[in-house]
Amino acid sequence: LYSALLCAGFYGIFRCGRGGRWPWALAAYLALGFSCLVKGPQGIPLVFILLLAGYLSHGYPVRHLAIHLAGVLAASALVSLPWAWAVHEVSGRNVLAEAWGQLSGRMTGERASHVHGPLFFFWNFPAFAMPWALLIPLALAAAWRGSWRGRFPLLAVLIVLLYFSLSAGKRERYVIAAAPFLAVAL
Repeated sequence: LYSALLCAGFYGIFRCGRGGRWPWALAAYLALGFSCLVKGPQGIPLVFILLLAGYLSHGYPVRHLAIHLAGVLAASALVSLPWAWAVHEVSGRNVLAEAWGQLSGRMTGERASHVHGPLFFFWNFPAFAMPWALLIPLALAAAWRGSWRGRFPLLAVLIVLLYFSLSAGKRERYVIAAAPFLAVAL
């Protein structure tokens, strides 16, 4: 679900593009906001990093980037805060503090399970992506000769792998979000 929402969000952002097609942007904000709710607090920085990379690679005006970042953050709050309030009312737990504790604990290793080395995803993701992973060298060659716009899907795969490699806790399914970007690159 996270990967589908992430892809739908980026599709909407790129459809909005330079032309100011704001209904696409609003749909994208909601999709990315729900993706952050599905993934949890660690999904928000990843969405921001991917959005920045996509924006820079497509050459869109930087002034729109701040609008999109604010839109994604507002949509994340719009879809997450009612849920957090309902959980607080029912159980009395401070969900936002717990979410922050989970994020920082997973990244630093204090609350991490499934601890693996920093290169875990770089050798595991190609095995996960078989047989399509055999085409990655061809995609790299085509991206090298192409424009930055064509390089974004491979850049997004790299960003997802690097982002989750920073975390102490690693599971194979964490990088499923890179699979749709790999499919677009191939």
